Amino acid sequence: MNKNSYTFLVPVVLGGMFFITLMLIWGFGILPAVHFKPLAEKAYLTASLVLTVIVTPVVWYFRKPGAIKTKVDMLKAFAGMFVLCMAFMLVPLSSFIWFSGGTSSSYFTTYTHAPGGKHRCSGIYVYDAELDKEIRICHPARMGNTDKVRVDKISSPLGVAVKGAVIF
Repeated sequence: MNKNSYTFLVPVVLGGMFFITLMLIWGFGILPAVHFKPLAEKAYLTASLVLTVIVTPVVWYFRKPGAIKTKVDMLKAFAGMFVLCMAFMLVPLSSFIWFSGGTSSSYFTTYTHAPGGKHRCSGIYVYDAELDKEIRICHPARMGNTDKVRVDKISSPLGVAVKGAVIF
């Protein structure tokens, strides 16, 4: 197939745009609302390490000759591959937590303000008893000026997906 023909370029461009759109939806919609349970965090790191151990020899087999000369270069390549595998494992795990049908629940609690920044959304911090840690909720709805918030969430075996929060 000619790589300059429209039959090749149109599906590639449309597929690339679709992929970028999905990553933006995931990055701004799903990832900030998903919180892992401790067991899921351990499984995530273990699966990433196993994937790294499987993928690294394959990548080293097909690398350019002389690209990795010392043991320090091998360690850097392994660490970089581990970070890359962690990124690849984060997308399906957080999407699974978001789309899995768990038990819906809501609770009232107090909150503290979480300032936004260049890389973080503005929102609130609340303590979640199921996760046993403080979680960040981005852009809660505001219906009043009290220190109480209602958090709506869906719990699954791997984590919690916060569907919304309303300040009363």
